Amino acid sequence: MRISDRFRASVGDPAAKAQEGDFLLAVDGEPLKAPDDPYGVLAEHHSPLTLTIATTSDGPTHTITVDPVASEGEIRKLDWIARNRTMVERLSGGRVCYAYLSDFNALGSEDFLRQYYRQADKAGMVIDVRGNLGGFTSQSVLDLLRRPQGGIFSNREGGVIALPGAIAPPRLVMVTNLFSASDGDQFPYYFRTWGMGAVIGQRTLGGVRGIKGPWLLIDGTYITVPKDSLLTEAGAKIIENRGAEPDIVVDDSPADRIAGRDRHLEQAVVTVMGSAVPGQGGNRRSVK
Repeated sequence: MRISDRFRASVGDPAAKAQEGDFLLAVDGEPLKAPDDPYGVLAEHHSPLTLTIATTSDGPTHTITVDPVASEGEIRKLDWIARNRTMVERLSGGRVCYAYLSDFNALGSEDFLRQYYRQADKAGMVIDVRGNLGGFTSQSVLDLLRRPQGGIFSNREGGVIALPGAIAPPRLVMVTNLFSASDGDQFPYYFRTWGMGAVIGQRTLGGVRGIKGPWLLIDGTYITVPKDSLLTEAGAKIIENRGAEPDIVVDDSPADRIAGRDRHLEQAVVTVMGSAVPGQGGNRRSVK
């Protein structure tokens, strides 16, 4: 699947000439009338669909042909990321950027690289791993964030490029919650252990053990078998059944979400803007 396909809804294509707030009057010529549920009508139709829409309930109508998406999940996630990025930029006056990692597999790698390189010139970065269910690429992302700067290239017009390219912002902070697991546990654990920045939010799930499977059962469920565990170099068990601890504990509430607040991000911006830069009188772990 192309990246653009993940985030594309055909009714949002400019060529469809459909805007938020338009009225949906009919599906494949079948009129919609209260109390009809549009989703129930749509579920009975197949792709492509012909929609009759109008800018007002009694205004002129026009029809568009669309291909429904199987799930709105990726589109809604992209909107959520954009809103979080806007919030962080607003709270920081444009000095801090935001990146979300949905997992540490191929999907999360796409998301991170798409967000990271275009924002690496900011003074700080909030890295969000809430709900990240892991994978296998967390160490690669940590390596990228820890990459030291060797120098700069400066051209005759005064342009400056870091060597190597895309050095991480000097101030970093991470946001976690209790639904971050596996590599979503490891990532904040090593981020904090290596002094890369403060961890904000909730203790992670604590489910790091690798598994084999799944093997499907006749009742539609499945089983997995544990196969390995994460240990320190000395052989001591870490994280499993415990999770990664945050430096600053922040619990959100349904009331916050209803009000459009995100206390995790609010605290993350305050923390990253007040943190010390490594090598300049402190380190990133000083922002507890």
